Amino acid sequence: MNKTRLALLLLFLVLVGLVACDSGPSEPGDQVAAVIESTREAAEDGSTRGIMRHVSDNYRDERGQDAERIRELVRGYLMAGGDQVSIDLDIQSIEVPTRTRANAELEVGFSGAERGGRLLARLRNRYEVSLTFDLEEDDEWRVVSAEWSARD
Repeated sequence: MNKTRLALLLLFLVLVGLVACDSGPSEPGDQVAAVIESTREAAEDGSTRGIMRHVSDNYRDERGQDAERIRELVRGYLMAGGDQVSIDLDIQSIEVPTRTRANAELEVGFSGAERGGRLLARLRNRYEVSLTFDLEEDDEWRVVSAEWSARD
């Protein structure tokens, strides 16, 4: 192999490596963190669809809510939030106990813009949130369960 071909081959391999590195997080914990961030951005953009693409059709929680009920709650919060919902998000921990299961602990604060001359108090609360994710067949991490409680 001549030097020109070798140089082109090496350049090609470097470029492939750079593209692979830029294709998103490779570690499961980093992938889950990216899903959380994408969900926050979708909420701030007022996108129910953007949020729900990260919620599994198999979602169930201890309150007996399924994915459709979560969709209704999301729509309600986004509508109640006025023109803008701002989210203060602090990921406390992400654990990946198995190849297809992850758990995340978050502290989340919501604030909404004024609508009708009043601030919406329920969006000004802070919450402790526990999320369980499954890696689904399409290799996407989705929330399968959530627990939350208001912080004092």
